[in-house]
Amino acid sequence: MTPFHVEFVRSSNKRGGAPTLVPVMTAETCVKGKVFVIKFDEEATDVLDRREINKVCTGKRFPRHRVANEKRVIVERLTEFAGLEVVLYTQTAANIEPITAEEFAELAIKSVHKKGPPYDGINCLIDAKKHGIVTALSPGYEAAILQRLGCGTLKEALVPALDSSA
Repeated sequence: MTPFHVEFVRSSNKRGGAPTLVPVMTAETCVKGKVFVIKFDEEATDVLDRREINKVCTGKRFPRHRVANEKRVIVERLTEFAGLEVVLYTQTAANIEPITAEEFAELAIKSVHKKGPPYDGINCLIDAKKHGIVTALSPGYEAAILQRLGCGTLKEALVPALDSSA
């Protein structure tokens, strides 16, 4: 289980503005996660940084001790976690206001037009559910999408989401 709580409180450009899961202090939900074991050195931190900002093959290096904000992702370290000396994870700031299921649904539906499957918010929510990730707000988030689009399942909601001008 993650040693931090998560919620869908960040609008992601990679997902067409859809809500994505990020570590937060105010939520109530820890989730199952995976730890990928690699040789740890400072380059591992840079690799994770580059992955988060779509600069994977650039070799770019990043300054340390940055503070997460609306435009910046930082790499944090856990020590002595999951039987490992060091575990890296990314931290980003929440940027969705208001934090409501209805706002999440609006952003997710709009994201289907901007990015489309599989990178949109509805598919992100489908994937989270498939992996057993349920946050405090995700049931209401799903219900708001289904109600707004008049569907019974998230998979069914993709068709009217593509057709709507939400």
